[in-house]
Amino acid sequence: MTCDLNHHPSATDRHEDFQVTSFSSGVPLSFWRCARLRIVLPFHAEQKCQQCHDVAEGYVLGAASMEIPFSHPMGAIRANAVRSFAFFIALTIAVTIVGAFVFRRFVARPISRLVHATEVIGGGNLDHELVEEFGHDELGKLAASFEEMQVKLKAVQSELIQKERLSAIGQMASGIVHDFRNPMTNISMGLALLQSTPLADEQRLELYKELQDAIQRMSQMTQELLDFSRGDVRMEKRPIPVSLVVEEIASSVEGHLLERDIKLDVAIDSHRVCSMDKDRLQRTLINIINNAEDALPDGGNIRLGVHEHNESIVFTVQDDGTGIPEHIRLRLFEPFVTTGKKSGTGLGLAITKRLVEQHGGKVEFESTNGKGTTFSVRIPVTGPSASVSESHIMQIHPSLQSRA
Repeated sequence: MTCDLNHHPSATDRHEDFQVTSFSSGVPLSFWRCARLRIVLPFHAEQKCQQCHDVAEGYVLGAASMEIPFSHPMGAIRANAVRSFAFFIALTIAVTIVGAFVFRRFVARPISRLVHATEVIGGGNLDHELVEEFGHDELGKLAASFEEMQVKLKAVQSELIQKERLSAIGQMASGIVHDFRNPMTNISMGLALLQSTPLADEQRLELYKELQDAIQRMSQMTQELLDFSRGDVRMEKRPIPVSLVVEEIASSVEGHLLERDIKLDVAIDSHRVCSMDKDRLQRTLINIINNAEDALPDGGNIRLGVHEHNESIVFTVQDDGTGIPEHIRLRLFEPFVTTGKKSGTGLGLAITKRLVEQHGGKVEFESTNGKGTTFSVRIPVTGPSASVSESHIMQIHPSLQSRA
């Protein structure tokens, strides 16, 4: 028989065909061959057949062979299967694309806007508004709740800012009073001396000058606060003997420190002349001395010194007080960082650091809890290298004759 699957029956297949058609069996047969259904129906002899044939009843006289080809239906089935699979793939891709678009349009994009809004607001911008409108679904309700929270946060922030401003004003006023106490003490003592003791003209003039210097220092402190708030520091450098800087500081703070049972030791190991802004540098060192005083609530010792090291002038302020708390040491020179004292704005050391850096130097400290703190202010030498004599110092500042 002809093969519909592009191959032909083997010899064994042909032998089997011969056996089937040999009428050895009177049972109807059906079988597949090469996508063809073959049916063999034997014809049995009946009684009426005996009229013409000399055969026994039931003998197989012959057979009818029928073949039904199924190649076309099977090809159609295979084609339908391929088309169905292709349609399923196309439908899956289409549904995926539509689903992705719907998800992006109605879920992902609104959520993305909300996430972006939280990041912006988390960065401190409470005035940020959602550009697009949300619907009335769950995401719309979430966006409405989010905006309501945003309004409340803005109100709370405004209230906190107002409280912080009032607190900062109070701290600033307290700090200014704290920083003014040394010159105010000198003014008070000078006025009391003028009222109670008759003085010679020379002594009176000297005392007037000291009072004038104290008032000038107060004015300079106020100007420094203004300059710091504006980010502007104007330096007026000129050659100054470093010993003169230390002597004038000692003369300014010694009286007030004695009232607090604090002994001031002065160590001058250099008489070099260095280019610097004397007033601002003195204000820097006095501020460090004030902090040392706060670390000695029950009295103690403060050592003020100056020496040379590696082409730098080093001013030192050492105390034997309580030390600086460890948790603020790394941030000590940041604005508004304090050691917890009631007075002070937290700007003193920040201003100190800026002024020292304006001189091209740096300020450092070492502190041990319960043993004290040492601050070092290093200023590079930019002036003449020659030292100055004591007589030259007295000519610059005659009021130091009594201390020399």
